[in-house]
Amino acid sequence: MRNLYGPLFRRHHVRMTITGHDHLHEHWVERYSDGNTAYRMDHVVTGGGGAPIYAYRGEPEVGAYLASGAAQRVRLEHLMKPVRTWRRTRTTSS
Repeated sequence: MRNLYGPLFRRHHVRMTITGHDHLHEHWVERYSDGNTAYRMDHVVTGGGGAPIYAYRGEPEVGAYLASGAAQRVRLEHLMKPVRTWRRTRTTSS
């Protein structure tokens, strides 16, 4: 999805994307430049709509995406990573 939409979003200087479906919470910051101007685009993924949250399995491969955005000096920061495991808390009534 990054490879498909990232260049379009950078071209139009989108400031934030909010996506869902994945049952986790992440916050990425993409920094890039267009000439002499630096930009920041926040990407928030949220999808805890009732189903169990996915286990975090490590960082995705972003090397090809960064290479394709080299002319704009694209950098990614993963500010909020999903939790490694999901533990459901149970309440009992007396």
